Amino acid sequence: MGDPKRIRRKFDKPKTMWSKDRIETEHALKEKYGLKNLRELWQATTEVSRIRRNV
Repeated sequence: MGDPKRIRRKFDKPKTMWSKDRIETEHALKEKYGLKNLRELWQATTEVSRIRRNV
């Protein structure tokens, strides 16, 4: 019947996890757009970077 597909992560984590400036800007964006968690923000930025890379 075939092998099951490998579930891949749809986002990239930030390189510096505990940068104060990054955390503050991400929390501001989270509040502005009503996101549930920061993972949704990381998914969106990863998708935008993939699109820009392919253009």
